[in-house]
Amino acid sequence: MGGKKIKPAKKTSKPVVLQDNAFERLKAWAEQHSTLVVGTAAAVFFLIAAIWGVRIYGERMESQAKADYAVLAAKLPSADKEGAGGMQKMIPDLEKFVSEHKGTRPAVAARLELAKALFQAKRYDDAIKAASEALSSAPPGHGLRPLILYQLAVALEAAGKPDEALKQWAQLKELGDTGLEREAEWNTGKIYAAKKDYAKAADAYQKAAEALGTFPPEAMLDEELARVKREGGIKETAAK
Repeated sequence: MGGKKIKPAKKTSKPVVLQDNAFERLKAWAEQHSTLVVGTAAAVFFLIAAIWGVRIYGERMESQAKADYAVLAAKLPSADKEGAGGMQKMIPDLEKFVSEHKGTRPAVAARLELAKALFQAKRYDDAIKAASEALSSAPPGHGLRPLILYQLAVALEAAGKPDEALKQWAQLKELGDTGLEREAEWNTGKIYAAKKDYAKAADAYQKAAEALGTFPPEAMLDEELARVKREGGIKETAAK
């Protein structure tokens, strides 16, 4: 009889553990660079904290500026008292407010009022500076921008800078329906008339007469329009 065949023992396979996956690699890298990881995390934390702190600080500054401006605005004289020099007395208070609340929205309004007060005091260069700073602080679309442009233009005219004033009047007209187009065109006409550019003066006076508003009155505009046409030898165009 032949000997029994011995069956070979079955090999048992051990499970393969994939340790070199993405998580393990990241964990190993973090362990090797623990100082860098901790430092980066701290930097991110402090950056977030700084942004949050700046925002909170800005909100507090804005809130305080609004409260302080409400007190200041209550002291500003009404329009009927401004001619008597009431606004001039407010110059120190307005300058102090602007200095203490730079970068806030109420500071824009304060700079405009300061420009008015300085204009009344005939400190035209200072008025130009205050109005220019107010303009740079008021982004496009800001509600006070038309009034700032107006104040800057009249200050430039008073300071003997008609060409620069023309640029501000032009910007004011470009804003569209502000209720100041009539005065802007009228002042533009006056500047061109003084420069003896009668054609441009007549065009501006005509546009002023067609714009909405009551000042200057129609009779004044008609008189000035007739004068520049006469002095410039501009003939009336026959109506079609």
